[in-house]
Amino acid sequence: MHVEAKTPLDVNGRLVAEMFQIMVEGLHNVRRHTRSAWALISFMICQGHLILRIANDVTAGEASRPFIPRSITERTAALGGHTRVEQSEGKETVVVVDIPLSLTDWGLDIHYVHTSTASHPGPLSR
Repeated sequence: MHVEAKTPLDVNGRLVAEMFQIMVEGLHNVRRHTRSAWALISFMICQGHLILRIANDVTAGEASRPFIPRSITERTAALGGHTRVEQSEGKETVVVVDIPLSLTDWGLDIHYVHTSTASHPGPLSR
């Protein structure tokens, strides 16, 4: 397993605790429901959203059936966000959690500023 933060993350304790639980549930799902050799957890803040990606490889011959991670989806919805699953045949499965950051709701002090002049394709893009 590999964990990475692609941008500085300065969020409050409640949101950190919620994201930790989502991450634990995601890793539990990878271990329980797949034969993956690896998992990758990544976090980033992009355009006012906290993005968590839980990726795992798809073992050769393993069928990738569409699924919805119910508990992760419910927990994410309670935070005002949404969850989606990206599947690429024979390569990887990625659960993407997108939580909008609201300074008033979370009491956040975000120090990251996106400095690129290129337009960003959106918080759920790779």
